[in-house]
Amino acid sequence: MKSLLKFLLIIPFISTLVSFAGDNTEDDYDIRLNGIRAGYQASDLIKGERETLDSRDGFYFGFVRKVNLVPLLKLETGLEYMQAGAILSDTSEIRLNYIVLPAQLVFKLGPLLALGGLNACFKIDEDYIVNDNEKNLSDDQSSSFTDFSVNGGVGFQLLMISIEARHYWGLTDINNGFENRYWQLGLKVSF
Repeated sequence: MKSLLKFLLIIPFISTLVSFAGDNTEDDYDIRLNGIRAGYQASDLIKGERETLDSRDGFYFGFVRKVNLVPLLKLETGLEYMQAGAILSDTSEIRLNYIVLPAQLVFKLGPLLALGGLNACFKIDEDYIVNDNEKNLSDDQSSSFTDFSVNGGVGFQLLMISIEARHYWGLTDINNGFENRYWQLGLKVSF
């Protein structure tokens, strides 16, 4: 089981490398296969199956690369930045910032989209704020450097603009049994 999980967790890395390593020539290059995505993100930290902390508002943005697998199915990879974390109390919060390597399958039927995939997240910054002051965390108190998540969602595409809503479930313990969970609502523009 652990071998299968490790294999599934490296899929975002492999798919991102394959997506960007393609040898596009003028004859097979489709300029609409690239785009940008950005939007609102509400994140919290979950311990077990119940929510223990309040949601923190943030945003995400990034670059998208699509690979056509079959006529109705595409693989989307890219590179994203996102803000996560949670509000601990009225006077304190934890802020987590990640660089994300997503690997997402997109099934498109007419203007409707069904989305699902795996993500590898790498922490670039963590802030623990109490009474608007940043507190230092020791190494054993800070969150782990990596997080892996799965996501599912829906979308609607009109011409080159897509509206997407996705929910992400963290697969790894990032700090004392807590896992990331977040919702994203945003736009994707293909160019």
